[in-house]
Amino acid sequence: MKTNEARAILADLEKKAATARSVIAEINEKRAELSFSAHGAADHAQKALAKANADRAAKLGELEEIEHAILEARRLCAIAEAQEDTAAARQRAETAKPIAERLAERGARMDAAMRAVCEERAGIDADAEALARLGVPAPNAALRRVNLRRWLDAALISFDQHSRPVPPRERHTADSLTRNWMQSSLQFIVNKLNKAAAKVAA
Repeated sequence: MKTNEARAILADLEKKAATARSVIAEINEKRAELSFSAHGAADHAQKALAKANADRAAKLGELEEIEHAILEARRLCAIAEAQEDTAAARQRAETAKPIAERLAERGARMDAAMRAVCEERAGIDADAEALARLGVPAPNAALRRVNLRRWLDAALISFDQHSRPVPPRERHTADSLTRNWMQSSLQFIVNKLNKAAAKVAA
């Protein structure tokens, strides 16, 4: 039985019980009015009182049955509510399971992404130092450190409310930084290659 059905039955029984109590109260008033006359040996009053007593006994029996039914209806309501609560809890758990599993996996991807960032950061230093040893102009360590720290701060602005602010004009992607850094380096290399080619051709 569903909760709404059990509640509807309970409400109907409680309404019937209230009606029965009201009828019993009316019979009691009638009995009180008849008692004096009936005990005064008035025949019609005695018959009317006997009928009122019989009606009261019947209605009391009916009320007792209704009250038992109310107790059962309340028990069924509690069972139905518990079953629906259990079903709702199961449904919530089924909905939550893939969400929890998805969240659990996010950390590994964040770790992998951070490892990649750190590896690329180390690679930038290694490449810049290699270029410098070869006599090719490259951004120095201080410039790389400042620009990359600003890039990281800009990338983390939406991470949480404690991220360090970066003015819009100072926000750059890592791609734009490395490409801008290497423009002069690549131009220097191209010039060297062209000069070498010209000498060979001459």
